[in-house]
Amino acid sequence: MLKSVNSRFTVYVRLLNEGTPCSRPTSAVHLKNGAYSLLPTADYDSNDEEWEFVPGSIVFCEEARDGGSAFLRAEKLHPVQLSALVGLPLIGANRAGELATFSFGALREVQTSRGVRQKPDLALHLQCAWRLVGGDSVLLGSSDLYYPADGREDRSDFNWDIPGASRRDALMEELMRGDERLTVVNAELGIAGALKIQFNQNYCFEIMPNNSIDDEYWRLFKPGTDDEHLVIEG
Repeated sequence: MLKSVNSRFTVYVRLLNEGTPCSRPTSAVHLKNGAYSLLPTADYDSNDEEWEFVPGSIVFCEEARDGGSAFLRAEKLHPVQLSALVGLPLIGANRAGELATFSFGALREVQTSRGVRQKPDLALHLQCAWRLVGGDSVLLGSSDLYYPADGREDRSDFNWDIPGASRRDALMEELMRGDERLTVVNAELGIAGALKIQFNQNYCFEIMPNNSIDDEYWRLFKPGTDDEHLVIEG
């Protein structure tokens, strides 16, 4: 079965406590490597039906057959769920070249090949356009990388790749020095790989893939574990 990344497919989800085995067809967005993001049906009501995997879950699917017809059935949860971000504070914001990295949760000690290292509960790596919005203003964005931290207009000798040289570096540092930590209150996958993370204090983090190249946009993962990463690509 052909699977176009970020295309929608029909996936069957088992219903629980129905008295007889049955499933509910619903739409799902294919992400990568057999992973799908489940969408609710138009009349979804959690009080009326108990789905094995609720809408918004990221699941692995397998092809099943019924009377010779093939269909996709949700079989197990992906080890990384967007819902796992909810309630976690943003504890780190950094970059490696153009790659933006954000850390969530608490730091924990993990044994690595280089010794014991501190790793966050979840890490988000971005290789596409993104912005942090507060109210009606863009507070920080991916393109701030290409402007000097000192605000000068002449960029002829500006090297954005020097740590701390860019406006993005300065704003990230300011963000992490704030008196009140930003905490995730909601995380939602959008169309074409977009991601919206809502924080307290009326802040919103918007990830917006802005090219059609067959490459990675972003990934969410549990550092220091062998769990599969949640990867979104073009």
